[in-house]
Amino acid sequence: MPHHPTNRLPTTDKSRRVPTASGRKTAVIKSSSEAISVTGAHRSHGVQEVVGSAAIRAETPGTSVLKVLGKLPGIMLQSADAQGVDIWSQMFFMHGFLQNQVGMTLDGIPLGDQQYHSFNGLNIINAIASENIGHMVISQGAGAEAIASTSNLGGSIEYFSSDPKHKAGGQVAQTFGSSMNMHTFIRFDTGDLNKTGTRMYASYMRNNLNKWKGGGNQFMQQVNAKIVQPIGEDSHISAIFDWGDLDQYQYQDLSFDMLNNYGSSLDNFIGTPKAYEMGWLPSSPHGIAMCQNGRWNKRLRERTADEGYSDRR
Repeated sequence: MPHHPTNRLPTTDKSRRVPTASGRKTAVIKSSSEAISVTGAHRSHGVQEVVGSAAIRAETPGTSVLKVLGKLPGIMLQSADAQGVDIWSQMFFMHGFLQNQVGMTLDGIPLGDQQYHSFNGLNIINAIASENIGHMVISQGAGAEAIASTSNLGGSIEYFSSDPKHKAGGQVAQTFGSSMNMHTFIRFDTGDLNKTGTRMYASYMRNNLNKWKGGGNQFMQQVNAKIVQPIGEDSHISAIFDWGDLDQYQYQDLSFDMLNNYGSSLDNFIGTPKAYEMGWLPSSPHGIAMCQNGRWNKRLRERTADEGYSDRR
């Protein structure tokens, strides 16, 4: 049988010969070595996001910092008022977790449960004026182990108050809006008082607005102060002070049945002019007052055997 010689290509250590289907030729496939290195380290918290004072200053003065956080992906705030200061209607969500499942601190001080009428909590708007917040650190994963909170199941928010300025000066912010809304913020910084850098500030905030439906207003005033004493080059001692006065007429929670029967203008009796006088008709124990389209209309509720409760003018 005649022999047909096959031309062979020179090979290297990183090449291998693969015969083709005919067996007469040899294909050379070059390969290269590859290494994957994986390193890991233990961290006590998840991914953190820092929101600075610039984002707070971009909002209208008097806006709650919770509304600033509500612009971040995964965070949502619901409130009955435009400023987000109505504590009763506030609903704060972070990746589906409620506000009482999110750990919150101010300069490391636990703010506790953030629900209304909480026995161990203080809402952030009662703890410090929005203008005095320097930055916020948000962890939307599991809260850090170092967070001083027992409710950081769904993440954590750390508020940090701004430090007094090294140069003496003042700050004034004011807002005017509909529903007789008026917000005033005044702050004075002493600057460095001595060679060690001791400095402090004091501020006063006043916010008042009428409810956009029903009667009553939502008033609050607050005094904040902070002093910083540097120790050496990298350490300092600081102390903060807060006094607040909150007086709010809340909005009525409305169910689908209330919206269907009485309209969206229905509100609480408290703060509504002549609400108690118009609240009950003397002729019937089922008479109620209904606020619809800005006017009070009396309706008589009758109970029937077939239809349950029905309304009749």
